[in-house]
Amino acid sequence: MELEIFIHKILRQICPNLGISKDAMFLMNVYIESIMKHIANEAGRLSRYNKKNKITEKEIEQAVLLLFPPGLLRDHSISEGTKACTRYNSSLI
Repeated sequence: MELEIFIHKILRQICPNLGISKDAMFLMNVYIESIMKHIANEAGRLSRYNKKNKITEKEIEQAVLLLFPPGLLRDHSISEGTKACTRYNSSLI
């Protein structure tokens, strides 16, 4: 999965005058894909433990709580994930 577009969007929001090299972009892409795989694996494990066939928002949130250390990154991840799910669910209606 190529995440370069999203990385550039977030970088522009945070530091509009800052760029990123191709090597740094490659590393960010690998890092984010790795985090996503860990979250998906943990969410799948939680889903199987709860005897469910689907991974829901709740399992993903619990996976983030288990994998990320306490602090701003974890809190921000939960907040942004909840907002994204809310926006997605409201667009289906």
